[in-house]
Amino acid sequence: MCVVTRRPHSRTAIAVPPGACPLTAEFKVLFVCVHNAARSRIAEALLRKLGGSRFDVTSAAFEPHEANPLAVEALARIGLSLPFMGCSPRCSS
Repeated sequence: MCVVTRRPHSRTAIAVPPGACPLTAEFKVLFVCVHNAARSRIAEALLRKLGGSRFDVTSAAFEPHEANPLAVEALARIGLSLPFMGCSPRCSS
């Protein structure tokens, strides 16, 4: 039995034997918000955990800020952490 997956930006489906995983993610997701301090980072962490390798997920901001400590605490309570701490490399000081 094979699993049928669909590659991003492709009209063709690929049959993958059970237990084998494609090397690339099936979906690319970008969460964007104004500061990327809480909600978008929480969404990114949750999708990484729940979606596994099917999703290539990241978050970004128009005006990047440091991570909100409450977001860090909320994720820690469910055993997760933010994908990265502090401002992203594109964050201006």
